[in-house]
Amino acid sequence: MKQIRISTISLIALAIMASSGCQHDHEKPILHVPQGKVGVVGFGSLMSLKAIEDVLERSYTDSTYQIHLLEYKRAWNFVGSTKDPKLPQELLDFDSYYIYENDTLMFDNIVFLNIIDHPGSKVNAILYFLSPNDLIALDRMEIGYERIDVTNNIEEFTIKGGEIYAYRALPNYTLTSQNKNQKNIIDESYYDLVIQACDSIGQHFRQEFNASTIPVDTLMVAPTLNKKKSVLPNA
Repeated sequence: MKQIRISTISLIALAIMASSGCQHDHEKPILHVPQGKVGVVGFGSLMSLKAIEDVLERSYTDSTYQIHLLEYKRAWNFVGSTKDPKLPQELLDFDSYYIYENDTLMFDNIVFLNIIDHPGSKVNAILYFLSPNDLIALDRMEIGYERIDVTNNIEEFTIKGGEIYAYRALPNYTLTSQNKNQKNIIDESYYDLVIQACDSIGQHFRQEFNASTIPVDTLMVAPTLNKKKSVLPNA
């Protein structure tokens, strides 16, 4: 009986060790946020290194990582009015038009990419590390988006020493059944920038982009231009 009991205990110990080993094998590597930096996830135009350098007005020299953002799906459902008073005045001085069959037609809203809660899904993206001043510049540009903490949503890494952020559309900047009846346009140059960024990373990245993005209504994609508003003479 004693020998059997020892064998049973040994088997239990081996099972615990095996289980412990399996858990260890599935532990994610730790990624430390550099001191004085924060992480930012680019899932749309900010997948383009040139685009983020244009915002920062400098070369980006820190590391970048291809990652997956868990529990989200990408959607073409950010919508912002071309007459939004939060826009810079130099943009409000112009009317916005899109080109369709050689005609220039005025439109109401501009559409960009967004992320939406979607349990069990994931979005492929690029992770950058930026300074607090860089983050201020991004916040200023991302009108209509809120910066959310996604530190615990990075599939590849356990993040230590700082936070990771992404930008998500505010509720009043999200396409709904009410504003879908308005003329909503995706600027063709923005669409091309996103697709070219994916293609520059690789075919598999582009395929993942397509799989993790709710398909776009291609009728919404068009070249756009701005025309200076006419100033009516005083009566």
